Amino acid sequence: SAAVEKEMNDLTESPGDTMILRLDVLRVKVLGQEHLPQKIARTKFSKRKFYIELKVANTKQKTKQCEGSKMLEWNEVVTFTDVDSSSTFEAAVYAKRTSILHDAVKVDGFSDSVTSILSSSETLDTLLVVTRHLDSCPAAQLEFHIKVTTSASLASDAGAAIGSTANPVQKLPGSRSPPIPTDVASAAGNTAQTVEDVLLPVLQKIEPFCEIVKSVSELHPYAKIALSIVNGVYTILKNQLQRNDKIRDLFMRMDSFYSAVGKDLKSRLGDGDPLIAVLQRIFVMTTECCSFIQSYASNLDANGFVLGALKNSFSSTDGRIKTYCDTFDFLEQTFYKALGIETQNIVQMIAEYASLDDLPHVGGASLNAEGSCLKGTRRDIISYASNWIGPSSASVAQQSILLLIGEAGTGKSAIASTIAVDFAVLGCSFGFKRGIQERCNPLNLFPTIARDLADFDDNFRRALCDSVGNKKALQTTTSLELQFQHFIKNPMASISRPILVVIDALDECGDAKDRTQRAALLKLLATPGKLPLNLRFLITSRPESDICSHFEDPNEHYIITKRMNEISIESTSEDITLYIRTRLITDSQSKLDGIDEACCQTLADTSQGLFQWAYVACKHIAYPPPGRTPWEQYTRLVQSASGTSHGNLLDHLYTEALRTLFDENDMEIMSTFNSVLGLVLFSYEPPTLAVVEAFHESLAAPNKYHDARDILRHLGCFLSGVTETNTPIRLLDKWFCEFLTDRNRSKGFFVGAAEVHLGPNPLR
Repeated sequence: SAAVEKEMNDLTESPGDTMILRLDVLRVKVLGQEHLPQKIARTKFSKRKFYIELKVANTKQKTKQCEGSKMLEWNEVVTFTDVDSSSTFEAAVYAKRTSILHDAVKVDGFSDSVTSILSSSETLDTLLVVTRHLDSCPAAQLEFHIKVTTSASLASDAGAAIGSTANPVQKLPGSRSPPIPTDVASAAGNTAQTVEDVLLPVLQKIEPFCEIVKSVSELHPYAKIALSIVNGVYTILKNQLQRNDKIRDLFMRMDSFYSAVGKDLKSRLGDGDPLIAVLQRIFVMTTECCSFIQSYASNLDANGFVLGALKNSFSSTDGRIKTYCDTFDFLEQTFYKALGIETQNIVQMIAEYASLDDLPHVGGASLNAEGSCLKGTRRDIISYASNWIGPSSASVAQQSILLLIGEAGTGKSAIASTIAVDFAVLGCSFGFKRGIQERCNPLNLFPTIARDLADFDDNFRRALCDSVGNKKALQTTTSLELQFQHFIKNPMASISRPILVVIDALDECGDAKDRTQRAALLKLLATPGKLPLNLRFLITSRPESDICSHFEDPNEHYIITKRMNEISIESTSEDITLYIRTRLITDSQSKLDGIDEACCQTLADTSQGLFQWAYVACKHIAYPPPGRTPWEQYTRLVQSASGTSHGNLLDHLYTEALRTLFDENDMEIMSTFNSVLGLVLFSYEPPTLAVVEAFHESLAAPNKYHDARDILRHLGCFLSGVTETNTPIRLLDKWFCEFLTDRNRSKGFFVGAAEVHLGPNPLR
């Protein structure tokens, strides 16, 4: 195309711009590997391990090894920096020798110029997919996924950021934001020098500031979001704010701020540093400030004046700008002191929290990293969700809800946890959980979200206090409409930045006997126009009829629905294989006899796409009961699952796992099993092992030989706290509870409330 031809000409003809700042090889795959020699140094191809050696100019790098028994593919990032476009790009496939005395064997490869490699793409700004035939075996090819970062001008960089901030504004109803210029460099050339002088220094200072803190894990996502939004605001405002002195003053204050706090930061900052909390606030304020400016700019006419019909809505603009400037002053002082905030502010914060004492909050409802996806799995759906959330998602920015629907065990909760952790900078999360009263009560959702946002965002906390502070009747209302209005919507009126709330297991919300509150919550969430425009909900659920009827019906412009069964079988199988291999081979503390790559693939095939099945199977194989080996567990699980339908696979796995631990024909053992598990499943609060033992001993006949500890110590795959006397026993697997409490599914292992034999349950 003409665009890429111009870019390539710029790279090859301009001596000052011939450098590629960064060339990332993201993925390498062998196409047609069956055409490669099937014996290498007298050893079968499938028995070898292979790696790719990449060389650009004089720099060599290697990938990790890949087994020859599977498809040769490397999903890892190999980076080359400061690349001359005229240099040579070489790639070769090597087979590893088993003996350290012998060098690896080169199977095949190719050599080409960097210019030729890059010329196959329509633009250097997108991901390049490049294929090259191997020299000795042209029937086989290497496929590369490459990302190139060139030494583009500031205007070009800002152009890339336009889509991340301008498009969402343009998509909002009633937006008057001008069209995005197709030639950003040209637009920048026409910009008044006064604006350029103001905006450019801010960007020049915040960019290195962000680069410094990227090495600190707690700050990296904050830096990324702040820099993206500042880039976008720079581009949007160049032609719109030429006459606005107050906005210029704000940018000059930001310029001064980043000049001050950026000095000597690199030498002082590290993981665990007390400055991290201050810096997180700095990035949140930068994001908030720029989002406000972006919103303001979208309502200016061609001459830079506020549109007449909207003047009243901007009556507090001067006050907002002054607040932002004052906040940057305050953050600068806090940064220097690195000792927290001033005494009067601490007193004010304590008073604010005290005014919210009656607002309910459910502890432990937030999602965490322990439940996240294994790195490298579920990449497609996580990438889609990330694009929907992030500022680059212009095409779906107006859709407030992303609903992830799937059957039990398909990995919805792991995806929700991954998103909640990765985007914690933007909001909070809540996981409904059947069986824990406070976590299945719809009335606890909005107050818990509000309290969590108040902990993170000072502006939201102050606005929440203004809305419901010291108002006990309002803080304890049982109206979901009033809760949403006063706990979420009203406080968010003072927030311009995007807010993300992740809700997991919506299907576990509500009382099975009275679904009034659940229906009210579904109606509220699914009604277009209810949510603030900058609020996003990512929700996971099983496909229950009332949820589907509310969310899947009419409004595709408001709700995106993704079904887990729409994810390709091949992708799911690859993810489950990677998970099983990691759990049984890569992360295993000691080699599990008999368990190899072929076993991992068999288990993945047997799982029928159910991550939960793979999770439980790995637990039982890696930690077999006394007297059994991992190989015996593996064989038994695979054989028992043969011919089992997808819908019954988890039940079959639970039954088989329990049969290896307990004899269901032994009435004495099963009586103990039923009473002990009944205490665990039907207690109002999770009981400790000491509590369960005490109740069980008070009920057991004198000649009973089995105590509660005998039963629980074998159930570590399903329950936590079973080996510690005073730690609450909690379910690790909610589907296991559903299985046990459904007589038609669990049969001999059924546990009902009546099995506890306590009359009115004293634990309730």
